[in-house]
Amino acid sequence: MDFLENLASLFVYNPDEPLIFSSGSFLVLFLAFIIIYAGIKERKVLTSVFVVAFSLFFYYKSSGLHVILLVATTLLTYFFGYLLSKTENESLRKMCLALGIVPGLGALAYFKYTKFFITNLNQIIEANFPILEIALPVGISFYTFQSISYMIDLYRRKVDPADNILDFAFYLVFFPQLVAGPIVKANHFLPQLKQERNITSESVYQGLWMIIIGLVKKGVIADYIAQYNDLIFAAPQNYNGFENLMAVFGYALQIFCDFSGYSDMAIGIGRVMGYDLGINFNSPYKSTSVTEFWKRWHISLSTWLKEYLYIPLGGNRTFSAFSLYSIPVILLLAVAIENGTPINILIAIGISALGITAYYTGRNVFVCLTLLAATVMSVLWFNTCIVAAIMLIVGIALWLIALAVPSAVRQIQTDINLLLTMLIGGLWHGASWKFVFWGGVHGVALGIDKLIKKVLPQNRVTNTVMWFFTFALVVFLWMFFRANDITIENVLDDGTTSTTVIGSFQVPFLMLSQIFGNFDLGYFVHFWDARYIWVIMVVLGFAFHAVPESFSIKTRDIFVKSPFILKIIILLIVCQLVIQFKNETVQPFIYFDF
Repeated sequence: MDFLENLASLFVYNPDEPLIFSSGSFLVLFLAFIIIYAGIKERKVLTSVFVVAFSLFFYYKSSGLHVILLVATTLLTYFFGYLLSKTENESLRKMCLALGIVPGLGALAYFKYTKFFITNLNQIIEANFPILEIALPVGISFYTFQSISYMIDLYRRKVDPADNILDFAFYLVFFPQLVAGPIVKANHFLPQLKQERNITSESVYQGLWMIIIGLVKKGVIADYIAQYNDLIFAAPQNYNGFENLMAVFGYALQIFCDFSGYSDMAIGIGRVMGYDLGINFNSPYKSTSVTEFWKRWHISLSTWLKEYLYIPLGGNRTFSAFSLYSIPVILLLAVAIENGTPINILIAIGISALGITAYYTGRNVFVCLTLLAATVMSVLWFNTCIVAAIMLIVGIALWLIALAVPSAVRQIQTDINLLLTMLIGGLWHGASWKFVFWGGVHGVALGIDKLIKKVLPQNRVTNTVMWFFTFALVVFLWMFFRANDITIENVLDDGTTSTTVIGSFQVPFLMLSQIFGNFDLGYFVHFWDARYIWVIMVVLGFAFHAVPESFSIKTRDIFVKSPFILKIIILLIVCQLVIQFKNETVQPFIYFDF
């Protein structure tokens, strides 16, 4: 009876145990899948139907009835993409593009940002609209971005339309990359569906090696060190500076192993099936600049942001209308949220309108920035507004640079486009101002990178220094990425208790106060005694990350050429390690929330 119940549970969605690559349930289902796939892979239509059906089942097991939304996105995108490809009328092409993109963006906005919007609206206008608790469909950001790239590439004539709905569904819902990427472009994947599957033993074993590496990263390292990290981030005030610092470094490794481990398994599964999903991570913590970091971290997302957001904004060439209008919008939001009195908001709107008028009547773009700075100055005249004061300083600084160095105008335009791209990229990661801040600082750092490269000589010493500062900045910003609101109970003199809620944006500063104000390196001895396995995991994790790429390739090749029985033994050992170190509950992939 228990066997039948366990078997039945494989086919029913359980919100407490979503189907993930590192779970035992997936290994059982995938084994059955790959056996059937191997038997039918020469029959194209049957293979496509089988893969699409399994992919939709996989998504159902991961996100329940939200699979209906995925099916709707697939049908709508294919339909309007088909219409777009069949017409040469530019107005109709634009209409089809909009109709193919807006429903997906609308669904993403509703499920991911409704609560964020209502919360901030309540704060700005001092209202009390009910906060809606809406379950976020797993991977909606990923497959929405993938469908958008398909429509835009069709419009730009950079990709041929999918031959049929089955091929497009295969591309969009392919289960290895469905819920957490990589974000695969249509011109990379669709041509593979037209080719004969030439699956060699070498490609299968290379895929198996990537699956094994991914299992180690996610199931062994990330899930194990997460237990300590979660403990510290939940109550940093209860732990000393050394313990907080270890959690900060631990989370930097955890998020890398978690996300790159998923990508490794996704790419490995694709390779076993004969498909190339590209590369998504390339040792990002080796980077000597933030620019290099984003060429190594979540490569498919950074490529997407560059091609479909940064370049349309104007890239390094010009200043688009979107970029121009975004400046007053951001100013208005900053003023409204921090100190949104009616007079402040009216001043921000009025001077912003003057700035935009000045820009479109032929004045230099930085006249607009100057007028926006005047807006902030006016706001400061009526009320104190810290965010507005910061924007005032930045606006005047840009204006002075533009006057002193006219050749810097284009560079400043580029930097603003970079900043806007990363602000939106931060918001893509989560509906919270902490993610906007995280993205914004990365955007500022990207602009500073470009300046540093022009003045700093390239040698081993400067590269080492730049690596240190890059790693420190990235790790520091991960604190904002990870932090959640925490509640502190205070015992009063009369014995009663009160609670204080510390917002997620303040938690990193609380941790920093512990690190710099309550740090004792001598505590390492006690820490080692209590958590030596955790320390070994973190040290080994960073050490493996630092090995040369040639060593990783050589190790993979040794595995590929090893006897079959040895491959099975290694896989079984890794599976045993996952079981040995796993937490009591299933640890979803971090990027399932995005």
